[in-house]
Amino acid sequence: MRAGELAAVRGRLEEFASEVFTPLVRRDQRQKGALYLRGLLLDGRRKSMQPMAERLGVDHQQYWISNLPADIPAKDLVRLAKVQWRIEHDYRELKTALGLDHFEGHSFTGWHRHVTLVTAAHLFLTEQRRAPKVPARA
Repeated sequence: MRAGELAAVRGRLEEFASEVFTPLVRRDQRQKGALYLRGLLLDGRRKSMQPMAERLGVDHQQYWISNLPADIPAKDLVRLAKVQWRIEHDYRELKTALGLDHFEGHSFTGWHRHVTLVTAAHLFLTEQRRAPKVPARA
């Protein structure tokens, strides 16, 4: 969405953002949520945090939105953020490397089998990455 298009729908966007982010307890989180939403709609370029924050003129290093208690230790917050990255990485691997999105059947049973096999393959690969390296035989 270009800046002009965004300006035309800004009122509706702010209304929507208000509805979505009202449940957040802290005012700064509600503001950052609205800003993030605005950035997602901005001009169709990359949506990663740094370029988006630069286009909006904000410091992306302070771009945390969370409904966790305000007194949560930073170490726990970072750990939880990294868990999200791991989940996204695994999902991308399931789709691209293992073919999760290649199912073209028409039955729940077929879909269930496909998903089960892809998940088993992913488990195998994950276990292989964790296993200590065994020296090859001579």
